[in-house]
Amino acid sequence: MLIAVLAALSLIAAACGDDDDDTSAGGDDGAAADDGGDDGAAGDDGGDDGAAADDGAAADDGAAGDDGAAADDGAAGDDGAAGDDGGEPSGEPIKVMSITPVETTLGPSPEIFAYAGVYEQYINDRGGVAGRPLEVITCDGRGDPNEAAACAREAVNEGVVAIVSHFEYDMSVAIPILEEAGIALIGSCCPVTPAEFSSPNNFIFGSTNTMQHAAIKRMADDGCESPAIVYLELFTDYLTGLANQATSYYGVFEDNLIITSVPGDPGDFSAQAAVASDGTDCIWVSLGKDPFAAFLAGLRTVGGDQRIYGSQGNLDPSIVEEYPDLTEGAVVLNAYPNLVDGVWDETRAAIDEYGVPEDTRLNSLAGLSTWAAYVAFTDIVEMIDGEITADSFLETLRQQDAYQSMWGPVIDFSVAEGPMPGFPRVLVLEVTFDLIEDGEFVPTGEFLDSTEAVQAG
Repeated sequence: MLIAVLAALSLIAAACGDDDDDTSAGGDDGAAADDGGDDGAAGDDGGDDGAAADDGAAADDGAAGDDGAAADDGAAGDDGAAGDDGGEPSGEPIKVMSITPVETTLGPSPEIFAYAGVYEQYINDRGGVAGRPLEVITCDGRGDPNEAAACAREAVNEGVVAIVSHFEYDMSVAIPILEEAGIALIGSCCPVTPAEFSSPNNFIFGSTNTMQHAAIKRMADDGCESPAIVYLELFTDYLTGLANQATSYYGVFEDNLIITSVPGDPGDFSAQAAVASDGTDCIWVSLGKDPFAAFLAGLRTVGGDQRIYGSQGNLDPSIVEEYPDLTEGAVVLNAYPNLVDGVWDETRAAIDEYGVPEDTRLNSLAGLSTWAAYVAFTDIVEMIDGEITADSFLETLRQQDAYQSMWGPVIDFSVAEGPMPGFPRVLVLEVTFDLIEDGEFVPTGEFLDSTEAVQAG
């Protein structure tokens, strides 16, 4: 478990908070954004937990982005949130909290606050939640377990109904505080600590570790015959085990899969690129953004022309722009559909209407998971029969055995243990895909569920 958590942390730190390609629609509502640059965390496994981040999708109606994919005009969509005619909300506000590091050297994720701020305005202009105004409290955990615990105590003191979307590097002290108070955490962006993966009060949307299985399956489906995988040295043994489990389950590539690794600090990766391109036709580059770019530089040096596979936010528009020849036809594995997908129509329109801080990474895992979490929170609250409290929310949430998420998967919130062995609170193991065509990220609309493959191990 510890190795898995370290691998997840390295991916999340780079993918959630290390893409400065997205810019935002005008306006400065929500928390101040902090680009943060490289987060300095240990290497990035490029997708073992399925935690993706921002590939810089183009946003609708003037909200900025840079993948150039066409978006649907207008605001109509199926986000699942309340419509425009809800009337003025009234009564005591329903309080919730979102937690994320902003003032931190570890890599900030201010997108959570930006999206939470937009949703607060959006839903209150449409009648609120169950007719009452939504009040979003944001708390900066600063990448410090004690600060995260202080956020949890503030949530208890404020009487919040739930923690809606969170990411912190260490929630081990905060989780017991929330459990004791009977407060649920829903739609966490990027769970890291064992407490998050095991707490019965935590309801995780994003998948963990299934990217390796999804990559193997996708390459086989695409007709790859002799693929290669590139990992960071720190996680090669652990991730190779997952890849081998996937090849065994699917009955592919067992005798013709090349696995190589690169060091955590980007440099000249020509030697590794030469290994990965020797007799292969596809390469799953399971790396963070900076090592990914360094690997492609090496691949160009050695004359490689394999089809590239990468994870959301790591294979991003800046890389596509720099290496258009190597990324044309590439496949991007996403935890959430690209922001240009129709499921985000209302999301894009809300961003355009209310604005987000400059340099907000719109298509990040942090941002998209936050919107999805708030939509789910609204749906569950409106199912409550009686007083809306933390207890009634948690009870109602646990009764939902087939919740239709706004982005696709049906989620069983009622189970004590989700489908992934060792990670009982991971509830979704589905990955969706983009294709890169003429420099644009084009959603396929396909979902791959790796539950059976993961359980077979």
